[in-house]
Amino acid sequence: MAAQRDVAHALSTGQTVRVVLADDHEVVRKGVRDLFNQHPGWTVCGEAENGIEAVDLVRELQPELVVLDLSMPLMNGLQAAAKIRQLASSTKIVVLSMHNSTSIAQDAFDAGADVFLTKAQAGTELIRTINSLFGDAI
Repeated sequence: MAAQRDVAHALSTGQTVRVVLADDHEVVRKGVRDLFNQHPGWTVCGEAENGIEAVDLVRELQPELVVLDLSMPLMNGLQAAAKIRQLASSTKIVVLSMHNSTSIAQDAFDAGADVFLTKAQAGTELIRTINSLFGDAI
């Protein structure tokens, strides 16, 4: 609830919702970035190729939202989500995976993710799902 109020305040004062994207495939990051760039009030403030970079960016930038790939080198999305949850408890975390598995989804939630989506769902569901995370704030 506090995160929703923070985002609502940011938008009411003309600020943008800052997003960190983490995926080891540049083409995926570009696609998600392009989706977000079409959404007023959202800006991608950082991009990471692995979980370690994602955690570092969250520590540095304190974004309102992080979108993590599940399978990344050096530190996977589950490990990154757990560390991010410790560092920035109000940051919303979305985990994307090419695997459609209820056990993997549960692992993502256990690690601190707010949302788990397959990459196949992301094209149609990502924006709607993120909107629902923040309620009427965005």
